[in-house]
Amino acid sequence: MRNKTAKLYIALFVLLLVVPPLLWAVLKDPLRAALPDAADYENTALVQRPELHRQTLRSFPVDATKYYNANLPFRNQLLTLGGLTDYYVLHSTNTTSVLVGRDGWLFYRGNQANEEDPVADYKGTNLFSDRELAQIWMQMKSAQNLCEAMDRQFVVMAVPGKMRIYADEMPSSYGKPGDGRLYQVTTFLRDRGIPVVNPAETIMAYREEHPEEQLYRKYDTHWNRLGAYLAAQELDSALGHCDLPALDTVSREAAPQQIYDLARLMHLGQILIKDGPDGEQEPAGYADTEGLTREVSEDTTEYRYTNSHAGADPRSILLIGDSFAPIMTDYVASDFRKVTMEYYYVYTPDMLESLDPDVVVYEVNERYLMNLARFTLTDIMPVVQN
Repeated sequence: MRNKTAKLYIALFVLLLVVPPLLWAVLKDPLRAALPDAADYENTALVQRPELHRQTLRSFPVDATKYYNANLPFRNQLLTLGGLTDYYVLHSTNTTSVLVGRDGWLFYRGNQANEEDPVADYKGTNLFSDRELAQIWMQMKSAQNLCEAMDRQFVVMAVPGKMRIYADEMPSSYGKPGDGRLYQVTTFLRDRGIPVVNPAETIMAYREEHPEEQLYRKYDTHWNRLGAYLAAQELDSALGHCDLPALDTVSREAAPQQIYDLARLMHLGQILIKDGPDGEQEPAGYADTEGLTREVSEDTTEYRYTNSHAGADPRSILLIGDSFAPIMTDYVASDFRKVTMEYYYVYTPDMLESLDPDVVVYEVNERYLMNLARFTLTDIMPVVQN
């Protein structure tokens, strides 16, 4: 009896090893059609097939295990099924980076880079110390002094996080938002002569007046094009030139289809794709777009705009920012003659001379506010990993 049981276990083990790859070879195409493959949407590095030779003898077992786990038959379909069960049935997620709020809203917990902690930002439990505020002041004042010495204007733009704007969609256990770093650093720098644009109040006021309009993406960390438009109005007004019409007077059209980052982290990047009752919308007809040209670098880290509008402000702008900046820059560029947007981690000091901007704007999202203590126009700013 024991021999039969042992043979049965061995047979089952062999079947578990052999059958899934064989079934996968036959079923992978129809399965991918029914349950989209999540492999390209996980934010994980590609695992290369390891090679066995003398130099890799020690590392081969670990590398082979990683490769097998990453390429396990049915892996992505099972992850998608798990994500669907978590989201629609359990109203939760098994990833530590995402939390599920009310009405299916997704929020980002953080844990990736630059000491981010969106939940602490929301609750106001991670206020800057006096020493940190002093470091922020020193960096911002240094940037302002450099710009003024070159007859340029320097402006900081602090972007509110999604949790703050959509606090009513957060799980009730998180309570109401505290003032947090966003208002702490805005007040601190303004009181010391550094211009700071903080569109939080403008966005929240518009949302209260127009509850039917969505201003941040439900399945993503970022604002949508309507929220970015409001922020662009705020920035342009602070710079003394805003021809963008009021958002509630502008018509809407369907925005390009997106793959939303928080849905992707839950392995639902090709399933949670309809953001808003009618899909994502964007302002239409707000400017003469025939006079506006845009060039995007191959790696999509640099956006250059030229505006031939007769009424465009003649100044040129260098906007250094994070992932909230690109779609906002589309609208800023409709007001100014020349706008260049660079991601903060690719900015180099020579750009200040080659682009010769009249205005330098440093945009930073609420969860990256600690970057203010590291930002400099005279060096490359590192990305700090947790």
